[in-house]
Amino acid sequence: MEFQLDRSHAKPLYRQLADQMIDRIRSGSLPPGTRLPPVRDLAADLGLTRLTVHNAYSELQASGWVEAFVGRGTFVAHQPVPLIEAPERQAHHDDPPWLSQGMLADMMRLGLQPDIISFAQAVPAVETFPVRELSRSIQTALRDPAALSYGPTQGELPLREAVATMVLDRNVVVSPDNVVITTGAQQGVGLVLRAFVRQGDVVLVEEPTYLGLIERATAQGIRLIGVPVDEHGMRVDMLPQLLRDYRPRLIYTVPTYHNPTGVSMSQERQQQLLQLANDHEVLILEDDVYGLLGYDGPVPLPLKASDTNGQVIYLSSFSKILTPGLRLGYLIAAEQHLAPLLAAKRVADLHCSPLLQRALADYLQRGHLSSHLRTVRYMYRERRNAMEQALQRYCPPEVRWRTPSGGLCFWVTLPPGLNATEVYTEGIERGIGLTVGSVFFPQPPRMAYLRICFAAQPPEQIDAGMAILGDLLHDHLRRRDILAARACRETQPLM
Repeated sequence: MEFQLDRSHAKPLYRQLADQMIDRIRSGSLPPGTRLPPVRDLAADLGLTRLTVHNAYSELQASGWVEAFVGRGTFVAHQPVPLIEAPERQAHHDDPPWLSQGMLADMMRLGLQPDIISFAQAVPAVETFPVRELSRSIQTALRDPAALSYGPTQGELPLREAVATMVLDRNVVVSPDNVVITTGAQQGVGLVLRAFVRQGDVVLVEEPTYLGLIERATAQGIRLIGVPVDEHGMRVDMLPQLLRDYRPRLIYTVPTYHNPTGVSMSQERQQQLLQLANDHEVLILEDDVYGLLGYDGPVPLPLKASDTNGQVIYLSSFSKILTPGLRLGYLIAAEQHLAPLLAAKRVADLHCSPLLQRALADYLQRGHLSSHLRTVRYMYRERRNAMEQALQRYCPPEVRWRTPSGGLCFWVTLPPGLNATEVYTEGIERGIGLTVGSVFFPQPPRMAYLRICFAAQPPEQIDAGMAILGDLLHDHLRRRDILAARACRETQPLM
């Protein structure tokens, strides 16, 4: 089989391969019952890793295009899925290639590969999960059979009360009546967009910004306008003109330990942002999922702590600080914003698991979170420092990064002339998982970036992974310089 794979494209190679196979199944050139080449053979023919081909086959199988049988191989399904394209394949042909739909899935897939040292996903360390304490809290919750029934859309009252107490540490004073429990922060983003933003509306975001927001907004047909970020956070001085020109429905911001850059918004800019939002009557969605993960000095207070007019909807989650498997987060909103949020929640999934909510409430009420946070902050500070030292030890001097004071990620700027997608692809082939920085931008960036997450890997794995990255970057720089020298020779005028 011959396939046209573009290694410089933002779309991962396995997705390019899967998409081209789908096109052949549609056209009939791969009829039902056709046996696909073994993973090893196709990888050798295309010059790919077996992991890349395996991921393509897995994607096809999950979508219903092929069937796999142990000992026999992989075959085109006899009843392929209906001819309805996935959202990313329905996109207009002019959609920008840097919007790599599905990168969240790629990041999760990399984290599950046993042969990959993954720095792709901002996840907590598995060894920190409070298995024993949560097990006890689940057993406590199960004493009431109602924990296995339906629950209130807004969330179980004990958990909302525990959240209202917990956010006092962030100087946010709120009633449990203003807390909405969500299925993680990702759903919280979706609920706010569904409740307050219509298709075609504009949302202002930091540039770069959280990938999940980009994917969600793109799926809903929402237009994102980026506001640059510097070492003090969002460039609030650029907002007045943008507010006049675009009349946005919402401003989305991660002001504390920003994802992906790690910077925090200065107090002065926070006050300016709040004033502008009030003057223009624009809602702010503040994403504070990293606010409890500070490692150096006092943690900046959130916007919500200074919000006197209810312009800020505050979003956070237990996924980064405790464990993502609970899939529990929360929104804090003024009373006038609750009805649209609850309507969106009912449409989304009716309610979160009462069992998990009650178990988490019991865990929090027993005071376990404080000691847990002390443990993970110490561990993540150590791993942050290990990554900083490894980057200094192995990376070429032309590579730049910002060492974060909190959160879970390093934001790395590559030298001019390097292609982040090629680094990402070759990184997988050499055994490390990274995230291409361009997917965090609503518009194509001028520079090449990588996001590298440190919390999930111990220091020795961090050192090994950064050694691989350093070798890879040195190779790319040599390749760049050779090509530049060759181009210079070929353009010398003849005398």
